[in-house]
Amino acid sequence: MADVTLSNAPGRDAYQVPKNIEKGVNSVSRVWTAGGLTISASMVLPMIQVPHGAVIQNIVGHGFIGAASAILNVGIQGLSDDFLIPDTTLSSGAPVNLLVAPGNLPYRVSLSDDSVTRYVVVQAKFKTVPSATVTGRVALTVLYSMDQDAKISF
Repeated sequence: MADVTLSNAPGRDAYQVPKNIEKGVNSVSRVWTAGGLTISASMVLPMIQVPHGAVIQNIVGHGFIGAASAILNVGIQGLSDDFLIPDTTLSSGAPVNLLVAPGNLPYRVSLSDDSVTRYVVVQAKFKTVPSATVTGRVALTVLYSMDQDAKISF
C-alpha cells in the first residue's frame, strides 16, 4: 500500500511554525486526534515544523489507538520514518509514552541555501494497524534550540 499523507487531517489547525523563533530553547506542541477518520497502515501525520539552524534537543509525547495494537514511528519527512522514535507499540489499554531512539538527538536541522522550505517536518507514521479504527491520538512536543544570534520570522 502506498503512503497516505494527510494534508487536511483533523487537528490540522495546530500544525504550525511559531511566528518568531528566539535564541535559546523553543518548544512546539501538537496533538492529533483521529476524530472519526479511519486510521490505517502507512498513514502519515505531518506534526511539527522545525526551522533551519535549529538543534532538536528532545521530543516528548504519547500515543493511543482504539485498535488492539498498532506500530507508530516518528521521523523527519524525507530523512527517515523512524529516525527519532522507532517502532512504538500503541494499544487501546492506555496512552503509551513515545521514547526517542538512543543516539539520535541532538539533531541539527541543516538545509541547503536553495531549499524551497526553510524547515523540516517532524512526522508520525502508522507503520502497522492490524484492524481499521477511528479512535486514536498522537501528541508531540519538540524542544529545540537556536544559535545565540538566531532570530527567524516567517
